[in-house]
Amino acid sequence: MKRPWLVFSAVCLCVAAMSLLTRHIDFAFVAGVAGAVSWFLDLRQGMRQRVLENEPQDSETEDEGEDSEDSK
Repeated sequence: MKRPWLVFSAVCLCVAAMSLLTRHIDFAFVAGVAGAVSWFLDLRQGMRQRVLENEPQDSETEDEGEDSEDSK
């Protein structure tokens, strides 16, 4: 399973909708907030993966060059 937070978010959305239909307003609110938080966590995880994929592979050689300039 690649995106568990998105699945959990969808489940929370369904639970919140069913809770509203049965007039359990407090439980619907809690389920909705949990769904929103899990959606943001999925978004954060996706952005982190994109950043790591686009990171330059030779970052160690760039860092060494910057260190040698700072020591002068």
